[in-house]
Amino acid sequence: MTIASSRRGWCAAFMLSSAAVFVLLAAGCANDDEAPRGRFTEPCTPEIPNDCEEGLECILGQCTQSCVMSEDCRMYLSSDSAICQDGTCFESCTPSMPCSNGLRCTMALSINGTCRP
Repeated sequence: MTIASSRRGWCAAFMLSSAAVFVLLAAGCANDDEAPRGRFTEPCTPEIPNDCEEGLECILGQCTQSCVMSEDCRMYLSSDSAICQDGTCFESCTPSMPCSNGLRCTMALSINGTCRP
């Protein structure tokens, strides 16, 4: 084996390993530009698919889930703050217990309201 062929082999190995490292780095960075998905009660855009975390959907501009009764909403909220209204889970509120995430307390002819965008 000559020095020239040894250098060619080393050079080829270096190029191959450099290309492999580049591919791995590019694959690892592919999703860095993706915006984080909305959590329960966070704002969302209905026109953007998958704008909310898995299991949630964008309803009325808010990440939430469909429900039949308030118990369906307990996965995301404690029992005293979960409310199912018109088939959608909301966080309950009162004028003395305001909403989080910049939401407003919408009262609907009861002592408890719902937090909405």
